[in-house]
Amino acid sequence: MKKFFRSITLLTLLSSLILPVSADSRKTIIGKTAPSFVLPNIKGQQKKLSDWKNRFIVLNFWATWCTPCKKEIPLFNEFQNSFSDDVQFIGIAIDNKKDVEKFSQLIPLNYPNLLGGLNASQLIMTYGNNAGVLPYTVFINRSGKIVTVASGEINKKFLLETLEKYL
Repeated sequence: MKKFFRSITLLTLLSSLILPVSADSRKTIIGKTAPSFVLPNIKGQQKKLSDWKNRFIVLNFWATWCTPCKKEIPLFNEFQNSFSDDVQFIGIAIDNKKDVEKFSQLIPLNYPNLLGGLNASQLIMTYGNNAGVLPYTVFINRSGKIVTVASGEINKKFLLETLEKYL
């Protein structure tokens, strides 16, 4: 499965550089109600987006084999601790349970992470990422509307400025 997603991500990244269609699709999702989903967490419990109703959500699509994704996770851990009263970070791993469990032993995940597996490829498109680029982060306000999205690795400055703008 890892090879499949690596190939798809590489191909879609290259196609997004040639055809900037994904930028348009991201723009059309902003202001819309965040699409609902139901996915299992690492413990097998089914979670849905509405479980975090009335919270500001930072929804991050990632994979254990994605280098920029790995760099973001310590930042998300830090911000989850700092903003826990106002913000809920949620990860959707485009991976299987075994790989996520193994990964979380190396890099702890102190916020909910859901297992998207192959289903996440369709879900990520409903959130405006037609290119399938990882990481991909969606910011959802307390009313459930998407306020902005970000493709690629997020840095501390961008994350802080975005949270300050929308909180």
